[in-house]
Amino acid sequence: MASLVDLGVTISDALQLETALRSFRAGLTPFAVLDPVGEGEGAFTATIEQASVTITRAVRSLLANRAAEDLREALARVGSMQQVYGPPVYKWTTDRRPIEFSHMLGRSASALLSDEAIGDYEAQLDLLRYDLVDTRYALHLETDLLPTYARWLGKGEASLLSAGEGSAAAIALLAEDTASLMVWRMLTVRWCEDHGLFAARYMTGVGIERFWEFAEYFGKPTQELLRQSYRHGQAVFPHVFASSPLDWAVAHDDAGLSHALEHTTYQLSRWNFATLSAGILWGICDRQLGAGDRLARIPQMDRSALTCPPKAATPRA
Repeated sequence: MASLVDLGVTISDALQLETALRSFRAGLTPFAVLDPVGEGEGAFTATIEQASVTITRAVRSLLANRAAEDLREALARVGSMQQVYGPPVYKWTTDRRPIEFSHMLGRSASALLSDEAIGDYEAQLDLLRYDLVDTRYALHLETDLLPTYARWLGKGEASLLSAGEGSAAAIALLAEDTASLMVWRMLTVRWCEDHGLFAARYMTGVGIERFWEFAEYFGKPTQELLRQSYRHGQAVFPHVFASSPLDWAVAHDDAGLSHALEHTTYQLSRWNFATLSAGILWGICDRQLGAGDRLARIPQMDRSALTCPPKAATPRA
Protein backbone atom coordinates (compact mmCIF):
# COMPACT_ATOMS: atom_id res chain seq x y z
CA MET A 1 0.00 0.00 0.00
CA ALA A 2 1.45 3.35 -1.05
CA SER A 3 1.86 6.07 1.59
CA LEU A 4 2.17 9.80 1.10
CA VAL A 5 5.96 9.42 1.35
CA ASP A 6 5.85 6.71 -1.35
CA LEU A 7 3.94 9.18 -3.53
CA GLY A 8 6.76 11.68 -3.47
CA VAL A 9 5.90 13.72 -0.35
CA THR A 10 8.70 14.29 2.23
CA ILE A 11 8.08 13.29 5.84
CA SER A 12 7.88 16.93 6.95
CA ASP A 13 5.53 17.85 4.13
CA ALA A 14 3.48 14.72 4.77
CA LEU A 15 2.88 15.75 8.40
CA GLN A 16 1.85 19.25 7.33
CA LEU A 17 -0.38 17.83 4.63
CA GLU A 18 -2.11 15.44 7.01
CA THR A 19 -2.87 18.37 9.32
CA ALA A 20 -4.27 20.38 6.40
CA LEU A 21 -6.33 17.42 5.19
CA ARG A 22 -7.91 16.96 8.62
CA SER A 23 -9.13 20.56 8.46
CA PHE A 24 -10.22 20.00 4.85
CA ARG A 25 -12.25 16.94 5.81
CA ALA A 26 -13.98 18.96 8.50
CA GLY A 27 -14.92 21.66 5.99
CA LEU A 28 -12.77 24.23 7.78
CA THR A 29 -10.44 25.26 4.96
CA PRO A 30 -11.35 28.17 2.64
CA PHE A 31 -12.17 27.27 -0.93
CA ALA A 32 -12.35 29.12 -4.27
CA VAL A 33 -10.04 31.85 -2.97
CA LEU A 34 -7.27 31.80 -5.60
CA ASP A 35 -7.73 33.24 -9.09
CA PRO A 36 -6.41 30.91 -11.83
CA VAL A 37 -6.60 33.65 -14.45
CA GLY A 38 -3.90 36.29 -15.00
CA GLU A 39 -1.10 36.26 -12.44
CA GLY A 40 -2.39 33.06 -10.89
CA GLU A 41 -2.33 31.02 -14.10
CA GLY A 42 1.23 29.80 -13.61
CA ALA A 43 0.51 28.48 -10.12
CA PHE A 44 -2.77 26.97 -11.33
CA THR A 45 -1.13 25.07 -14.16
CA ALA A 46 1.58 23.93 -11.74
CA THR A 47 -1.17 22.58 -9.48
CA ILE A 48 -2.60 20.57 -12.38
CA GLU A 49 0.84 19.24 -13.29
CA GLN A 50 1.52 18.23 -9.69
CA ALA A 51 -1.89 16.56 -9.46
CA SER A 52 -1.18 14.55 -12.59
CA VAL A 53 2.21 13.42 -11.27
CA THR A 54 0.81 12.51 -7.84
CA ILE A 55 -2.08 10.46 -9.21
CA THR A 56 0.05 8.83 -11.90
CA ARG A 57 2.47 7.60 -9.22
CA ALA A 58 -0.41 6.13 -7.25
CA VAL A 59 -1.85 4.41 -10.34
CA ARG A 60 1.56 2.97 -11.27
CA SER A 61 1.92 1.63 -7.73
CA LEU A 62 -1.53 0.07 -8.00
CA LEU A 63 -0.62 -1.55 -11.33
CA ALA A 64 2.74 -2.86 -10.12
CA ASN A 65 1.45 -4.31 -6.89
CA ARG A 66 -2.22 -5.03 -6.45
CA ALA A 67 -3.16 -5.35 -10.15
CA ALA A 68 -0.38 -7.85 -10.83
CA GLU A 69 -1.39 -9.90 -7.78
CA ASP A 70 -5.05 -9.79 -8.78
CA LEU A 71 -4.17 -10.86 -12.32
CA ARG A 72 -2.40 -13.97 -11.07
CA GLU A 73 -5.44 -14.86 -8.97
CA ALA A 74 -7.83 -14.25 -11.88
CA LEU A 75 -5.72 -16.27 -14.33
CA ALA A 76 -5.64 -19.19 -11.91
CA ARG A 77 -9.42 -19.17 -11.64
CA VAL A 78 -9.88 -18.89 -15.41
CA GLY A 79 -7.31 -21.66 -15.87
CA SER A 80 -9.38 -24.10 -13.85
CA MET A 81 -12.25 -23.72 -16.34
CA GLN A 82 -9.90 -23.68 -19.31
CA GLN A 83 -8.81 -27.23 -18.50
CA VAL A 84 -12.34 -28.41 -19.25
CA TYR A 85 -13.79 -25.85 -21.67
CA GLY A 86 -10.78 -24.70 -23.69
CA PRO A 87 -9.06 -21.30 -24.00
CA PRO A 88 -10.98 -18.24 -22.77
CA VAL A 89 -12.52 -15.77 -25.21
CA TYR A 90 -12.86 -12.25 -23.81
CA LYS A 91 -15.69 -9.93 -24.89
CA TRP A 92 -15.15 -6.77 -22.87
CA THR A 93 -17.83 -4.79 -24.67
CA THR A 94 -20.48 -6.62 -22.66
CA ASP A 95 -20.83 -6.85 -18.90
CA ARG A 96 -23.22 -9.79 -19.05
CA ARG A 97 -20.86 -12.38 -20.53
CA PRO A 98 -17.38 -10.85 -20.78
CA ILE A 99 -15.73 -14.28 -20.69
CA GLU A 100 -16.65 -17.37 -22.68
CA PHE A 101 -14.69 -20.53 -23.43
CA SER A 102 -13.86 -21.73 -26.92
CA HIS A 103 -15.12 -25.32 -26.62
CA MET A 104 -18.61 -24.01 -25.94
CA LEU A 105 -18.66 -21.63 -28.91
CA GLY A 106 -18.88 -24.18 -31.70
CA ARG A 107 -20.55 -27.52 -32.29
CA SER A 108 -17.40 -29.33 -33.32
CA ALA A 109 -15.54 -28.26 -30.18
CA SER A 110 -18.42 -28.86 -27.80
CA ALA A 111 -18.76 -32.40 -29.20
CA LEU A 112 -15.52 -33.18 -27.38
CA LEU A 113 -17.12 -32.41 -24.01
CA SER A 114 -19.12 -34.74 -21.84
CA ASP A 115 -22.85 -34.21 -21.40
CA GLU A 116 -22.16 -33.46 -17.74
CA ALA A 117 -19.62 -30.71 -18.59
CA ILE A 118 -21.99 -29.15 -21.12
CA GLY A 119 -24.88 -29.18 -18.65
CA ASP A 120 -22.69 -27.68 -15.93
CA TYR A 121 -21.26 -24.88 -18.09
CA GLU A 122 -23.69 -22.06 -17.27
CA ALA A 123 -23.45 -22.73 -13.54
CA GLN A 124 -19.65 -22.78 -13.73
CA LEU A 125 -19.66 -19.54 -15.76
CA ASP A 126 -21.88 -17.84 -13.18
CA LEU A 127 -19.58 -19.02 -10.40
CA LEU A 128 -16.57 -17.71 -12.32
CA ARG A 129 -18.16 -14.27 -12.73
CA TYR A 130 -18.83 -14.20 -8.99
CA ASP A 131 -15.27 -15.25 -8.15
CA LEU A 132 -13.84 -12.55 -10.46
CA VAL A 133 -15.82 -9.62 -9.02
CA ASP A 134 -12.72 -8.10 -7.41
CA THR A 135 -10.11 -9.20 -9.95
CA ARG A 136 -11.86 -8.99 -13.34
CA TYR A 137 -10.44 -5.51 -13.94
CA ALA A 138 -6.94 -7.01 -13.99
CA LEU A 139 -7.96 -9.46 -16.72
CA HIS A 140 -9.42 -6.55 -18.69
CA LEU A 141 -6.17 -4.62 -18.40
CA GLU A 142 -4.08 -7.64 -19.36
CA THR A 143 -6.12 -8.89 -22.32
CA ASP A 144 -7.50 -5.64 -23.76
CA LEU A 145 -6.03 -2.31 -22.64
CA LEU A 146 -2.35 -3.24 -22.35
CA PRO A 147 -2.25 -4.96 -25.77
CA THR A 148 -3.93 -1.88 -27.24
CA TYR A 149 -1.32 0.43 -25.71
CA ALA A 150 1.49 -1.86 -26.88
CA ARG A 151 0.19 -1.68 -30.45
CA TRP A 152 0.00 2.12 -30.28
CA LEU A 153 3.60 2.19 -29.12
CA GLY A 154 4.76 -0.40 -31.64
CA LYS A 155 6.09 -2.54 -28.79
CA GLY A 156 4.52 -5.89 -29.60
CA GLU A 157 3.28 -7.64 -26.48
CA ALA A 158 2.80 -6.20 -23.00
CA SER A 159 1.83 -7.73 -19.66
CA LEU A 160 1.42 -6.73 -16.05
CA LEU A 161 3.58 -9.75 -15.23
CA SER A 162 6.49 -8.84 -17.50
CA ALA A 163 9.45 -6.57 -16.81
CA GLY A 164 10.26 -6.14 -20.48
CA GLU A 165 10.65 -2.82 -22.28
CA GLY A 166 7.33 -3.12 -24.12
CA SER A 167 5.43 -3.89 -20.95
CA ALA A 168 7.05 -1.04 -19.03
CA ALA A 169 6.22 1.48 -21.78
CA ALA A 170 2.61 0.31 -22.14
CA ILE A 171 2.04 0.29 -18.38
CA ALA A 172 3.52 3.78 -18.05
CA LEU A 173 1.24 5.17 -20.77
CA LEU A 174 -1.80 3.39 -19.32
CA ALA A 175 -1.05 4.93 -15.91
CA GLU A 176 -0.64 8.40 -17.38
CA ASP A 177 -3.89 8.21 -19.34
CA THR A 178 -5.79 6.80 -16.37
CA ALA A 179 -4.53 9.61 -14.13
CA SER A 180 -5.13 12.33 -16.74
CA LEU A 181 -8.75 11.30 -17.15
CA MET A 182 -9.26 11.51 -13.37
CA VAL A 183 -7.62 14.94 -13.14
CA TRP A 184 -9.60 16.25 -16.13
CA ARG A 185 -12.88 15.09 -14.61
CA MET A 186 -11.99 16.51 -11.19
CA LEU A 187 -11.28 19.85 -12.84
CA THR A 188 -14.66 19.65 -14.59
CA VAL A 189 -16.43 18.88 -11.29
CA ARG A 190 -14.81 21.91 -9.67
CA TRP A 191 -15.73 24.05 -12.71
CA CYS A 192 -19.34 22.89 -12.46
CA GLU A 193 -19.44 23.58 -8.72
CA ASP A 194 -18.16 27.15 -8.99
CA HIS A 195 -20.42 27.88 -11.97
CA GLY A 196 -23.48 26.70 -10.07
CA LEU A 197 -24.20 23.74 -12.35
CA PHE A 198 -24.53 21.25 -9.49
CA ALA A 199 -27.31 21.44 -6.92
CA ALA A 200 -24.77 20.44 -4.25
CA ARG A 201 -21.02 20.68 -3.84
CA TYR A 202 -18.88 17.56 -3.93
CA MET A 203 -15.24 18.62 -3.63
CA THR A 204 -15.41 21.74 -1.47
CA GLY A 205 -16.94 23.01 1.76
CA VAL A 206 -19.94 21.22 3.15
CA GLY A 207 -19.77 18.59 0.40
CA ILE A 208 -16.36 17.41 1.61
CA GLU A 209 -17.45 17.57 5.25
CA ARG A 210 -20.53 15.43 4.61
CA PHE A 211 -18.59 13.00 2.44
CA TRP A 212 -15.93 12.33 5.05
CA GLU A 213 -18.52 11.81 7.77
CA PHE A 214 -19.95 9.10 5.53
CA ALA A 215 -16.57 7.78 4.35
CA GLU A 216 -15.02 7.42 7.79
CA TYR A 217 -18.13 5.71 9.18
CA PHE A 218 -18.42 3.22 6.31
CA GLY A 219 -14.70 2.91 5.53
CA LYS A 220 -14.91 4.38 2.03
CA PRO A 221 -11.93 5.85 0.10
CA THR A 222 -11.79 9.11 -1.85
CA GLN A 223 -12.61 7.10 -4.97
CA GLU A 224 -16.20 6.99 -3.71
CA LEU A 225 -16.33 10.80 -3.88
CA LEU A 226 -15.28 10.66 -7.52
CA ARG A 227 -17.74 7.90 -8.31
CA GLN A 228 -20.61 9.96 -6.89
CA SER A 229 -19.54 13.17 -8.62
CA TYR A 230 -19.13 11.30 -11.94
CA ARG A 231 -22.64 9.90 -11.60
CA HIS A 232 -24.16 13.33 -11.11
CA GLY A 233 -21.84 14.96 -13.62
CA GLN A 234 -23.34 12.81 -16.37
CA ALA A 235 -26.52 14.89 -16.17
CA VAL A 236 -24.56 18.07 -17.00
CA PHE A 237 -21.79 16.84 -19.31
CA PRO A 238 -22.62 13.27 -20.36
CA HIS A 239 -19.74 13.15 -22.85
CA VAL A 240 -17.19 14.06 -20.15
CA PHE A 241 -18.41 11.61 -17.50
CA ALA A 242 -19.45 8.70 -19.73
CA SER A 243 -18.19 5.32 -18.59
CA SER A 244 -14.67 4.61 -19.83
CA PRO A 245 -12.36 1.56 -19.74
CA LEU A 246 -9.96 3.81 -17.81
CA ASP A 247 -12.40 3.96 -14.88
CA TRP A 248 -10.85 0.74 -13.59
CA ALA A 249 -8.73 2.62 -11.03
CA VAL A 250 -11.59 4.73 -9.66
CA ALA A 251 -13.59 1.52 -9.26
CA HIS A 252 -10.79 0.04 -7.12
CA ASP A 253 -10.63 0.95 -3.40
CA ASP A 254 -6.85 1.31 -3.21
CA ALA A 255 -5.59 3.27 -0.18
CA GLY A 256 -2.60 4.81 -1.97
CA LEU A 257 -4.80 6.15 -4.75
CA SER A 258 -7.25 7.44 -2.15
CA HIS A 259 -4.44 9.50 -0.55
CA ALA A 260 -3.42 10.90 -3.93
CA LEU A 261 -7.00 11.82 -4.87
CA GLU A 262 -7.67 13.48 -1.53
CA HIS A 263 -4.48 15.52 -1.84
CA THR A 264 -5.54 16.62 -5.33
CA THR A 265 -9.08 17.45 -4.21
CA TYR A 266 -7.63 19.66 -1.49
CA GLN A 267 -5.31 21.43 -3.92
CA LEU A 268 -8.07 22.08 -6.45
CA SER A 269 -10.49 23.31 -3.80
CA ARG A 270 -8.51 26.52 -3.32
CA TRP A 271 -8.93 27.71 -6.92
CA ASN A 272 -11.88 29.81 -8.03
CA PHE A 273 -13.12 28.17 -11.22
CA ALA A 274 -15.85 30.78 -11.65
CA THR A 275 -13.32 33.06 -13.37
CA LEU A 276 -12.49 30.36 -15.95
CA SER A 277 -14.44 29.92 -19.16
CA ALA A 278 -14.84 26.37 -20.44
CA GLY A 279 -12.56 27.24 -23.36
CA ILE A 280 -9.74 28.47 -21.15
CA LEU A 281 -10.05 25.42 -18.89
CA TRP A 282 -9.96 23.03 -21.84
CA GLY A 283 -6.93 24.81 -23.28
CA ILE A 284 -5.08 24.43 -19.98
CA CYS A 285 -6.09 20.75 -19.75
CA ASP A 286 -4.88 20.14 -23.29
CA ARG A 287 -1.50 21.77 -22.59
CA GLN A 288 -0.93 20.26 -19.15
CA LEU A 289 -2.53 16.85 -19.55
CA GLY A 290 -2.30 16.28 -23.29
CA ALA A 291 -6.03 15.76 -23.00
CA GLY A 292 -6.81 15.72 -26.69
CA ASP A 293 -4.21 13.10 -27.57
CA ARG A 294 -5.01 10.99 -24.53
CA LEU A 295 -8.76 10.96 -25.02
CA ALA A 296 -8.31 10.02 -28.67
CA ARG A 297 -6.59 6.80 -27.48
CA ILE A 298 -9.29 5.74 -25.05
CA PRO A 299 -11.44 2.91 -26.44
CA GLN A 300 -15.21 3.53 -26.31
CA MET A 301 -14.77 7.20 -25.32
CA ASP A 302 -17.33 9.47 -26.94
CA ARG A 303 -15.33 11.60 -29.36
CA SER A 304 -17.48 14.63 -28.47
CA ALA A 305 -15.41 14.68 -25.28
CA LEU A 306 -12.63 16.13 -27.42
CA THR A 307 -14.62 19.33 -27.90
CA CYS A 308 -14.92 22.08 -25.36
CA PRO A 309 -18.16 21.56 -23.37
CA PRO A 310 -20.68 24.42 -23.57
CA LYS A 311 -21.80 25.99 -20.33
CA ALA A 312 -25.13 24.59 -19.21
CA ALA A 313 -27.84 27.19 -18.64
CA THR A 314 -29.21 25.87 -15.33
CA PRO A 315 -28.15 23.43 -12.63
CA ARG A 316 -29.15 19.90 -13.62
CA ALA A 317 -27.47 17.67 -11.07
